[in-house]
Amino acid sequence: MTQRIPPGVDCSPPLRPQGNEHDDTAPPLGALLTGLALTLAACGGGEAPPVIPAGDIRHDYRVDATLAGGVVTVTVPRTGGGTRTLDSREHREASWALASPPPALAGFVSREYLLVENRSDGKTLVFANLEQNDSDATDWLVSGWWMHFPRGAAATAIAEASERGLFFAGPELDPWPVELPEDGTATYLGGVGGIYTYRHGPASPHVEQRGATEVAEVGALMALEVDFAAGTLAGCIGCGRPITPQTYYLYPALPFRADPPVASPAGYQIALADGVLTPDGVFQSDTLIVTHATDADRIMESSGRWGGQFSNVPDATGLPRRVGAGIAHADFAEAGGTGRLEFGFAGLMPVPDG
Repeated sequence: MTQRIPPGVDCSPPLRPQGNEHDDTAPPLGALLTGLALTLAACGGGEAPPVIPAGDIRHDYRVDATLAGGVVTVTVPRTGGGTRTLDSREHREASWALASPPPALAGFVSREYLLVENRSDGKTLVFANLEQNDSDATDWLVSGWWMHFPRGAAATAIAEASERGLFFAGPELDPWPVELPEDGTATYLGGVGGIYTYRHGPASPHVEQRGATEVAEVGALMALEVDFAAGTLAGCIGCGRPITPQTYYLYPALPFRADPPVASPAGYQIALADGVLTPDGVFQSDTLIVTHATDADRIMESSGRWGGQFSNVPDATGLPRRVGAGIAHADFAEAGGTGRLEFGFAGLMPVPDG
């Protein structure tokens, strides 16, 4: 499911926005985004920024976000309209770096934040990972998850979240388009994180779990093959390293040190196919196939969507220095039940030749 939300409109200096996803009930944004471009131009901001086309994958993860004076601010949507704005000064519940993996980009530092707003109608949680160039304060990327828990729901149980989504934001995603190589190929590789949901059906081999739903945070390895000349991409999640349960980024919304799911995510693989790369550096596809490494006939059907965008900053070879934002959502059915895998990725790096 996708939720589409426009950037905020005001006449202040342009924010460096991005990223968001989740919820099919949100209305189309073509007219709203066009109005935003005209408003910014009318406010004396110079040439209006390009409008993201309808159906573009960026609507699935775009939010407003800023970094100013060391304060991270993220504005996330609400189903049915409206937004919530949280920042690392007023809403910080916790922050950490000790247990975080080192940033993949040389010279970068990172910190993770748990932001919480407690209102009469429920709680909003934002898990934000900030990466910043230690020698250039304007070079940063923030990514993570947002969740809304209605009044009375347990904010420590992710299954009770009424809304959730992924987001990415930062200067290397905007402005665009990106200057891409005109020819050649490249492989991008890196770790991805996500949420695994499994609903046990009446024929589940785990009798005691029949009718139950399991939710777990997971991590995996992702590889993406890019043909710049042809403008195509393909890849796989879980092929180089199994999809594995973890309690890391989303630990506040999941039982700490909980037992791994009885329906293990290990063995599932997501083949990403038919990716189309636009001159803007954006790629997307509605073609993916879920398989199982040990049982070729296990998956009865699967579907989903994947895509993202390349960084607008090149590396020393002229390739985009990383995949700056990306999402992949896969639903599948098998005899024992149905599952969903939701992944976000912002750290896929080009693999050096040789």
